[in-house]
Amino acid sequence: MANNKQISYKVIKDISILSETPKRVKAVKLVSWDGRKPVIDIRSWYMTDKGFSIPTKGITLSYSELCSLINILGECVELLTGKQVEPTTVKEVVR
Repeated sequence: MANNKQISYKVIKDISILSETPKRVKAVKLVSWDGRKPVIDIRSWYMTDKGFSIPTKGITLSYSELCSLINILGECVELLTGKQVEPTTVKEVVR
C-alpha cells in the first residue's frame, strides 16, 4: 500500500549552492522537515516554471552526523591529494 502522506518542509536558511542548471539547483540548506528540528540538507531542488522549488533525492544530516562528515571529508582530501589536512575542531554549541 502506498503512503500518500504529504511531507512538509520549511527552508530556514539557504547556505550554499553546489551546482545549478536552468531547471535544477544542488544546494546545502538548513531545513525543517514535518515541523521537526532543523537539519543540514544536501539535495537537488527542481525549479518549476512558476518559480517554486521542489525537493528531489538528497540527504539530511544531524549535528553529530555533520561533525562526523567533516572529519571523513578531511580524510578524503588526504587520500585524493596525498597532503595531510590540519584537524578541524567543531565546537559544541551550548544553549
